[in-house]
Amino acid sequence: MMTFTTMNYLVLRLKLRCTRSAASLFVMLLIIVQPAVAQIRPGLNAREITLEKIIKLAQQNNLQLKKAQQDSLIAVENIKNSKMTKTPYISAGGYYNYIGNPVLYRDFYSNPTSIDYYHHQASWNIAMGIPIFYGGKLNTQVAQSIIVSSIQNEMVRMTDNQLRLNIITQFYSLYKLYREIEII
Repeated sequence: MMTFTTMNYLVLRLKLRCTRSAASLFVMLLIIVQPAVAQIRPGLNAREITLEKIIKLAQQNNLQLKKAQQDSLIAVENIKNSKMTKTPYISAGGYYNYIGNPVLYRDFYSNPTSIDYYHHQASWNIAMGIPIFYGGKLNTQVAQSIIVSSIQNEMVRMTDNQLRLNIITQFYSLYKLYREIEII
């Protein structure tokens, strides 16, 4: 059996809980309403941006896409280099060498002998060539370079499409959240 003081204590505790719940509910409403009111400020510089603008910005600033584009350009240069191996070539070269006074030591370095030596040496060469037959190696290299270039072009397209998909997904997720805020 409960006494009067125990009963009063339980009633006071129940009233205190109700007021705490009401106070916390009021504080939560203030927290939720405050950002909505803060977004309507006249000094807020908000700008609308379209999906096309976001995609253009992403394409200009994405490092993976830039790398894929550079790889594609390198593959095009490799095609040109492999085609150049079929063309005639000419090369020229030369060198000059000077040897100072050579000394020959005898008897444990106690008897040095200077050698009369031709000090200046020079040479030059010119080479010309025409690739006639390499067993299909040149054509195979050109075909391989073309295949690598087409793979790199596909990599550029794939990277661009992945970037677009990510941007569209993020854009519409954000759009959905803004619509939910307007509805709430």
